Amino acid sequence: MAFAVVDASYDAQAQRAYVLLRDTDEDGEEIVVSATFSFRIFMPLPFGQIQKEIVRKAGKILLQAGSEL
Repeated sequence: MAFAVVDASYDAQAQRAYVLLRDTDEDGEEIVVSATFSFRIFMPLPFGQIQKEIVRKAGKILLQAGSEL
């Protein structure tokens, strides 16, 4: 499976990141994965860089969750 990032956003006030991923399975059914996690920024970053960091961290979190099943 190769999930595609549909949305990656950040709420600075709540210090939360939101990621939405989509893919299709072998039957053609849609798979949707949503991840919400705590995310803090310690220095000012452009929005594009924040999105890249959120996607990177979401990938690590999902890999860790998958290895613990």
